[in-house]
Amino acid sequence: MSTSSISPPKPDPNHQRRLRRCPSRLVPDGHLIAFASNRSKPDPDRTYNTDIWVVAANNTDKGAQLTQVTTNPGDDDTPSWSPDGKLITYITQLDPHLFQYATHHVAVSPATGGQAKVLTQSFDRNATEPRFSPDGNSIYSSPMTTARKF
Repeated sequence: MSTSSISPPKPDPNHQRRLRRCPSRLVPDGHLIAFASNRSKPDPDRTYNTDIWVVAANNTDKGAQLTQVTTNPGDDDTPSWSPDGKLITYITQLDPHLFQYATHHVAVSPATGGQAKVLTQSFDRNATEPRFSPDGNSIYSSPMTTARKF
């Protein structure tokens, strides 16, 4: 095979969507990364639990120093930083026994870990992709509504 027959891959129209749904986010000043991971003990394969974690972006310790932000027994995912880097908003599933049938709520926690505040507990729709406003005073999220024809 000659090198002249090698061509770059074709642009992927879904590329932006995949990046937007990336499970990790860089803090605005660039020194920390928030991500969702199932690190349940003794065996992560026996649970659907994921939590939000924070690690240094420079990775000099190869991830040895992780901060666990959430401890909810259900799924926590899609972290997003506040502009000042002190808070993380994310999607949380409060009843792990309902698996994917549980309502996904918007929650916010200190980036160093601590008490979570669920913001949409009375909302009867799944929330998706929460984000802080540029001034950090509001959190925006879209309700997930689907219409299906059967």
